[in-house]
Amino acid sequence: MAARVCKRDRLQPLVGALLWLLLGSVAWAQPEPDSLAERWARLLVRGDAFTSLEAENALVRLGPEARPVLERLLQEGSRRREWQRAARVLGRLGDRRARPALHRFLQRRKTDPLARLEAARALLRLGDRYGIDVALELLADSDRSIRLGALLLFARYTHRDFGFRFDGPSGERAAALRRMRAWWESVRRDAVLVGP
Repeated sequence: MAARVCKRDRLQPLVGALLWLLLGSVAWAQPEPDSLAERWARLLVRGDAFTSLEAENALVRLGPEARPVLERLLQEGSRRREWQRAARVLGRLGDRRARPALHRFLQRRKTDPLARLEAARALLRLGDRYGIDVALELLADSDRSIRLGALLLFARYTHRDFGFRFDGPSGERAAALRRMRAWWESVRRDAVLVGP
């Protein structure tokens, strides 16, 4: 008596049927592919300067699809560079729905002036007056470069500088800062921010 040979292609359906009988309906989970925004966000924070600039521009071109990924990076990022870049791109997106995430970030990062400066810049790009409040706060910082960045931000959106010199004597800076705060309090409610 000769042995019967069963071809492999005839066994495949049988193996599948046996697995179905033993295990029931089985669906093999495939990992969800990363969205394009998530891929660009990884390059934004992990790439070199040129790669991250390219990623920043790509995320801006993606538009609203990139906002949730950037907000998550802003909240969960572990390094200053991640926060700064995420805040910068959120501002460039122009999506006003990013404002609450930036406000939450500013509440959490009260002691990081560089990250606060970038978040204030993003808020001002989105037309949020709170960015001026943060800039005024940063004008009193002990670091000259932070004061310079805050002054440039304040002057860019208010078109005033009140004679504040970021590297001037502390007495002159304090007097100019008082004038700036008094002016801002008088116009804050009705102010329309005009960016660059």
